Amino acid sequence: MAPIYRDLILPIPAKRSLARCIDDSGPVSQAFCWIIRKIICRDWAVRPMEEWGVGPLSDKDPQFSDLLDEAWDGRVRIYKLKYTFESLQDTAGSDPQQMGGMITFMTLEFGPIAPEALDGEPVLHDDISQVLRFKVFDSVDLEATDAECQRRLPSQQTLSERNVEMMQSWIKDCESNHEKCQLPPRQDPWLPTRLLDIGSSDGSRPPRVIETGTTAIIDKTYAALSHMWGDAATAPPLQAMQFNYGGLKDGITFTRLPPSFTDAVETCHRNAKVTIVSTSSTSSQDGFLARDLPNVTAVRTLFDNGQSLTVTPTDDRQSGLRNGDVEGSRWNTRGWTMQERALSTRTIHFCRNKIYFECRGCLKSEENEPEEARPSDSFQLFPRSSDQDSSMWYDRWMRIVTGYSRRRLTVSSDKLTAIQSIANDMLQHVPTDTYISSAAMWLSNLNHELLWYVQSGIPRRILGRAPSWSWASLDANISFVKGRRDGEKPAEAAQLLREIKRKMDKIEEKEKNLGKAQPSGYLKEIVIAHLRRQK
Repeated sequence: MAPIYRDLILPIPAKRSLARCIDDSGPVSQAFCWIIRKIICRDWAVRPMEEWGVGPLSDKDPQFSDLLDEAWDGRVRIYKLKYTFESLQDTAGSDPQQMGGMITFMTLEFGPIAPEALDGEPVLHDDISQVLRFKVFDSVDLEATDAECQRRLPSQQTLSERNVEMMQSWIKDCESNHEKCQLPPRQDPWLPTRLLDIGSSDGSRPPRVIETGTTAIIDKTYAALSHMWGDAATAPPLQAMQFNYGGLKDGITFTRLPPSFTDAVETCHRNAKVTIVSTSSTSSQDGFLARDLPNVTAVRTLFDNGQSLTVTPTDDRQSGLRNGDVEGSRWNTRGWTMQERALSTRTIHFCRNKIYFECRGCLKSEENEPEEARPSDSFQLFPRSSDQDSSMWYDRWMRIVTGYSRRRLTVSSDKLTAIQSIANDMLQHVPTDTYISSAAMWLSNLNHELLWYVQSGIPRRILGRAPSWSWASLDANISFVKGRRDGEKPAEAAQLLREIKRKMDKIEEKEKNLGKAQPSGYLKEIVIAHLRRQK
């Protein structure tokens, strides 16, 4: 059992922000009960309440009273302290006190206490209790000697020296040790038609647009930026247009670049061969390097053995966790960002107060909490190897389409284009198949891909974007009928497949002309009860 379970004592006065817990400066202020009361007031109360307590509740308040048979005087009890102990994948370098893992979370439950007592003890309604969850930094993990097994508090500066070295080590480790992340060797590395030369770090040479076909480039490595434009109508980002293209090639002053671009330039001076994602930003005007750790509530608790525990509450959005910061970000809801993420060799996500790394070999974060290895069947990053059966690739494609259908596009006509690059990459794994680009379906798998249905929401049909039998004809959350991998075509799909193939054989340019018929409408099933034959 880890020391923290054994030696828990009453908390001492605590510091109120994560930044102060990091630099150990500033006046000592409130105790641990202050942070618990603040969370209860924030997450539980239906009506505004006093910050310093649960306030003057009565049986007229709607929180728990409606669930109780007896009157309630507003008292709550906090109980069931639990810790989450996560095992380290490699315990060779871990300290003995870590016992092969890290303490990452703490939970407490609270619920109403009924005024009536049972055998002298208050009646606790734990069946309707609620849970308080805290992210935990244990001093045993923070002080571990091996860097791989050491927990880290977030740095106050996004591009601190420690964080820069950390990101460089992530990239170096991926390049050296992750076979599944490597691109096929090429004699002449591929480059985009245009790149942004970020200039010199001292500012003597400004950024400029270069054409890779006519510019001598010694180091053919580059970083990509994935971001959200935001409202381009009210705050249009700098764009390369015909009228300003010559000036962009001569040089671009930093004041003309949106904040997300300047932050990316600053980051690129230290990193390469990676996709930089401004995950926490909602527009190119936001930037992604600023932090607000002084506003993050935290408390440090001491134990009688000299060890300490720093805790910070989580919220419903799971801020400070990968599931909330990356998977739950607005960036991850946009249509174009799916293929930007799926095809990247490795990605660094810049989120609010925390940096995350992902590749096909591992998941890492600035706080170095134990993270599960990237699942082999994850569709977030498209595989590089071809050692899978074709049916597995088609299953992966349908999962990608299911996730993609839930994303949003500013320009509706981009529906097919924003997934085309994933299809191009998949064609290397199923080279004998034909991708129907006008329908975003695979010819050899058509009998399965035709069995899609609207899973939720109200569908909106976009005329002319794709044939009506394609999922891409709708803006809707779709899914596919599962199973049927035995080679036997479902009857409904088989009949439709024969009809489609018959028509496609008559068309010389399949992909250009498929689905261009003008008549449109809906079929309604009717039952004719009485039908008489006319002589």
